[in-house]
Amino acid sequence: MKTTQRLAWTLFREGKLAEAEAQQQRLIDVERRVLGPQNAETVGVMGDLATTLDVEGHTVEAEKMQREVLEAQKRLLGPEAHYTLISADNLASILVREGRLAEAQSWKSRRSRLSAGSSVLRI
Repeated sequence: MKTTQRLAWTLFREGKLAEAEAQQQRLIDVERRVLGPQNAETVGVMGDLATTLDVEGHTVEAEKMQREVLEAQKRLLGPEAHYTLISADNLASILVREGRLAEAQSWKSRRSRLSAGSSVLRI
């Protein structure tokens, strides 16, 4: 599964977004069956897919996926965990592209409050 994830990320970096998306979706399907839908590896690939969808301009789908990732990471890692905070930033960025600036700012503010009060690595 790691090999498929690396392949998808390589395709993404090369700008082969449709191919990357297809690989990521296949990997998510397999990981959901094998590891479970709330497994950290599965959620990580879902985050990669959300990024790919966003770059492709599919912001509505990207937002939906990123919200799923964020909620799963809150449960799995905690609300102040590094990757949870990154997911909050990613969601805020998608919302900005959708023109939903007030909601994006709300997520940025929450993220700032959480990272200011935590011992996580700040980005």
